[in-house]
Amino acid sequence: MRFFSILLFVLLPYISFAQITESLDKAQQEIERKHYYHATELLEQYLVRSKDSTVLQTLGYTHAMQGHQKQAIEWFEKSQDAGIKLTDENTILYAQQLYVEKRFDALTEVLNNYDGADLRSKNNLLDGVKNYDLFYIDEDLYEVQRLSLNSTMSDFALIAYDSGFLFTSNRSFDDKTKKELEYNYFKLYFTQSDDFKSFTQPSEFEPKLGIKGNDGPIAFFPSEQKAIVSRNNYHRGIRGITHRGTNEIELYEIEKNAKGEWKELLRLPFDSDDFSTFHPVLSSDGTWMIFASNRPGGYGGSDLYKVSYTNQQWSEPENLGSEINTPQNELFPTLLGDSVLYFSSDGHVGMGGLDIYRSNLAQPKAINLGSPFNSTEDDLSWFYLDAQRQVISTDRGKEQGDDDMILIRQTVDKNPANIDTKSPSAAAAALPSFDIWCFQNLSLPIQGIGLDSQRTFQFVLDDNLLTLTGDKDASLPLNNASKIKEQLSKTISISNYHEITPFFFQFASDELINDETKLDMLISLLKQNEGINITLYGYTDSKGAAAFNLALAKRRAQSVKDLLTQQGIASSRIQVISKGETQLLTNCGTQCTDEEHKHERRVEVEIN
Repeated sequence: MRFFSILLFVLLPYISFAQITESLDKAQQEIERKHYYHATELLEQYLVRSKDSTVLQTLGYTHAMQGHQKQAIEWFEKSQDAGIKLTDENTILYAQQLYVEKRFDALTEVLNNYDGADLRSKNNLLDGVKNYDLFYIDEDLYEVQRLSLNSTMSDFALIAYDSGFLFTSNRSFDDKTKKELEYNYFKLYFTQSDDFKSFTQPSEFEPKLGIKGNDGPIAFFPSEQKAIVSRNNYHRGIRGITHRGTNEIELYEIEKNAKGEWKELLRLPFDSDDFSTFHPVLSSDGTWMIFASNRPGGYGGSDLYKVSYTNQQWSEPENLGSEINTPQNELFPTLLGDSVLYFSSDGHVGMGGLDIYRSNLAQPKAINLGSPFNSTEDDLSWFYLDAQRQVISTDRGKEQGDDDMILIRQTVDKNPANIDTKSPSAAAAALPSFDIWCFQNLSLPIQGIGLDSQRTFQFVLDDNLLTLTGDKDASLPLNNASKIKEQLSKTISISNYHEITPFFFQFASDELINDETKLDMLISLLKQNEGINITLYGYTDSKGAAAFNLALAKRRAQSVKDLLTQQGIASSRIQVISKGETQLLTNCGTQCTDEEHKHERRVEVEIN
């Protein structure tokens, strides 16, 4: 007996160490499965019994993944205080948490010392700081109201269906179940409303579709007899598990049978057990679809892809490209008229977390919708109700539950008042109208004056009047004049802000690729603003020797300068700098596609 007592005494330290190590291993497994709540618990238990400071930033990561900005910042700073340098990924993540908390001085200091590869995220954050007030410039044009439909759990992704609406929710689970399961089981719910103020009691959409996992969001073909639904990887009752132990989300085609019952038809051919495919939206004629996926070969995180549907056959997915997709996450695509894409992203210039963006599909460029569509929290799916009303899903105001659906209503009459009679103007319909979004410049034609006119107009604020000074004097009463005056009085710096779209070049050449329009725009800008100078930065892809690329980049920048000086722009106003291959936009190394290489062969314009 004494022998076993001595043996146990000798082995105890090893048993204790093994238990501690096992706790850390389990935490890493939970992180791989995206079970961040359980991972956080295990890491905190590990720190009680260990002085291993290397896990401090891991706790910052797990808190950030749960949207706990203050706790994430605390753990990231504890890691640095312990002398542990943050990884490049965690440095960007730390800066993102500081951005949400509006600690802009600390954020700027962090990013000024960042020398990692993710320059796009770094520049987006710094640009967001410089222009942060612009996100709020249209805020007073809208009224925001939470839908009475919301529960204390997550409710999101509203779409029109039949005579009512469908949305995705985990309302059948309480908060305790949520924390125990880590991943919530989401289902589709149907409701109706005549006035969009009161709603019928939501009922589960086709409970027979329910599985031990997630259903939704969903997209319908025009007939509404067939649909594509996001759901867990369960095929014929068999649960698909990846090598990481996760059950991925996939897209399934379902169809109504003769009895009017929804039946699963098939898993889409581009699904896989090894990655997720989700958030579908179909074109109005059902011939193509956009969806999100974290499949390999993207820009990072989850990207948006497009597929065509012809003769009941799906094409291979096509990535929507770098103007839409980023190294972070793009989610919840929706369409307006088949030509305009709305989506959520945490990789573009934004307000913090996921923001909602708008882009023309023919000429992709992500435009942030600003407040109140976006906030410092995660803002998800967008739904068009009518010209004055849209619905978004957001987790702002978490004290009222998880993700909620809110109605955003435009309160300004789009039919402008006649200045003289102060009655709705019959001529208004003949005048051009524009939707104006943050970070977008527009020129508006004035009746009787062509766009090529050289006349100058000024907008002047006087008390509660907005005065248009030109050939005729006129004024309009303003609401919230003090706030508008405050906004118009602010100086927006354009120094070091890359506003002009880059010029692109042929491979191994200083020959421009059909950029005459961009060149004309730049020439016009310089001629109309003689007080500004520019710097032209030349870049190359990663092919070829570094010395060759440095020389090629300089020739590219010089070729743009030569074109400008030929049009009468003084050479002294243009500086040329070669960057070679030192600032690549992608992290694909030698595995870049031709499209990715093409975007590296560029000259960027900086306004000084």
